[in-house]
Amino acid sequence: MHKQNQISDGVQKHKHSEQIMIINIACSTDSNYVQHCMAMLCSLLENNKCHDIHVHLFGDNLSTETKSLLTQLVQRYNQTYEFYTIDNKLLKGTRHNHSDRFPLAAYYRLLFPSVISEKIHKLLYLDCDAIIMGDIKPLVEIDLQGYALAATPDNYPDSDKRHEMGLQVSDRTFCSGVMLINLDYWRVHNSQLYLIKYLHEHSDTILPDQEALNSVFRGQWFMLPPKWSRPPCAIGFLQQGMKQFDQEEYAFNPQIFHYSSFFLKPWYDIAFPGQELYWRYIEKSGFSFSKVTKISIRHKVKAYSIVSRYYFSKYVYPLIPEVIEIPCRDTLFIIRSIIEFSQSLHAKRIMMHRWIKKHH
Repeated sequence: MHKQNQISDGVQKHKHSEQIMIINIACSTDSNYVQHCMAMLCSLLENNKCHDIHVHLFGDNLSTETKSLLTQLVQRYNQTYEFYTIDNKLLKGTRHNHSDRFPLAAYYRLLFPSVISEKIHKLLYLDCDAIIMGDIKPLVEIDLQGYALAATPDNYPDSDKRHEMGLQVSDRTFCSGVMLINLDYWRVHNSQLYLIKYLHEHSDTILPDQEALNSVFRGQWFMLPPKWSRPPCAIGFLQQGMKQFDQEEYAFNPQIFHYSSFFLKPWYDIAFPGQELYWRYIEKSGFSFSKVTKISIRHKVKAYSIVSRYYFSKYVYPLIPEVIEIPCRDTLFIIRSIIEFSQSLHAKRIMMHRWIKKHH
């Protein structure tokens, strides 16, 4: 059956009058992230060949050559696509630059309601630093009635930033790298206006788009199982009430591998578990200009400390008997407290957390 290269409202009719679901995917990139976008799209298309997918590609000053590479990749899988050019005046006054930290393209997800056709009611947004490992249909079929979006929980931010975002202590936050978006909800509630307003009023943000989304949609998002966004060097998902089934899927069968850690990007000149997935799909995508990014020694030290803790926690820590663990842990605590005693506020915090733990 021939696919039309056009925007779809989620259902497409064919000559035999049957109706099939079209999965709408959105992603945004600039010239710095094209390599990663190719890997993400290749993993998505390779692992979802049985579905009809329409890709909405948002680009910041993409060259003709870059658009051609992305087009060829999507067409190779007999899927459809559309490029969007954003008027950057819509983001005037927001904090951005052309670095990896605050690229302009990262803000494009906030503009979907006003740019994408109103015939489309729901779409799945994917960061370029994600690798899709399985079937996404169960994700996109989730009913979002009454919710702005669906996403996986995130531990950010700390207490000071939480107050600034208008969040209560009990409010959970979500990661904005994988979001099933209810476009109808955003349009009805004029969410784009409030998202941009938040960015204008908060110039000292650490994760600008994610902070804006969590502030505007606090209490209005659906929590996904963590298997839909597993970061590298993760063993289990520590959350009260988490079902064993969800824990096991997160650990052994994640559906999306998301390189969300600033220190563990697969294109850095370091090595860590799960990195090979990225390079597998880079090769499969046919992208021939791939490169490795060199990072500082300080960055490497931080990255390898995370990797070391991962291997210790996964393969050594579970096997340590409590009769050994408890005195060792207490001894290390005492040593740490003495060393850090000069930092009075920090030492008081340690003692407070220790007190709380002993009384639980």
